[in-house]
Amino acid sequence: MESIIRKEVKAGLARAGHRKSDFLTSEDLACLPPIVQKYLHYTGVVGKPKVHNMNVTFKGRIRSSAESKWMELNASQYSFFDVPARLFHMNVQTPKDDLFVHKDVQASVNFTVERLFSVVNDKKNTMGQAETVTLLKEMCVMAPATLTDSNIKWETIDDLTVKATFRNGDIMINALLFFNEQGQLVNFSSNDRYEAQSEYKEQNGIRLATKTSLICHRPVDQVENMADNSQPADYFCYGEFILYGIEYNCKK
Repeated sequence: MESIIRKEVKAGLARAGHRKSDFLTSEDLACLPPIVQKYLHYTGVVGKPKVHNMNVTFKGRIRSSAESKWMELNASQYSFFDVPARLFHMNVQTPKDDLFVHKDVQASVNFTVERLFSVVNDKKNTMGQAETVTLLKEMCVMAPATLTDSNIKWETIDDLTVKATFRNGDIMINALLFFNEQGQLVNFSSNDRYEAQSEYKEQNGIRLATKTSLICHRPVDQVENMADNSQPADYFCYGEFILYGIEYNCKK
């Protein structure tokens, strides 16, 4: 699996070597809802090169249920936006490394912690669906300059909330994006999961949320009253990630 990741990364970087770097302008934002435009200005991506790929490193922890023990992890990832792909390598405190690859709408999995997420073994197309949601989320949170992509259609819900409809090949997904008055993206919601963004810091000249909390709907038989009222009683946090390195438009 590691050799597959290396091969796909090299192919993506080879494309980048032949691409000219255009700059994102205010005119490129004209078709976006006002709050999304405000977010892009807040992050500082306007006037900087458009993003075609990125290399991200982060650390965090994951668990399978509200009662499970946390497992610490370190991860690195290449994402390509010209030909949508996520190439992800994660080291968890398990007997073996866990590798996850997504290219276009297909996923290949060698998951030694597959008991964590039942979707890994789903024979239907839910993995492609879930991966497309993740791809859009990462565009919103880590590569906001890509939100001018013509495959994203926007609908304004209110002054601080928008709906994004994203097409990736034959898959189409919807997500709600929630912003604050400052122009920060604070929540991303799709289906029964949402992600809270916080701790905005500058990374290579771009202001990004460096902490993400992953919230999942609890099975009905596990719902119980929560002492912490910061989230609904039938939801629990199953992942926390800290971004500590990002590079855009990598060529080697």
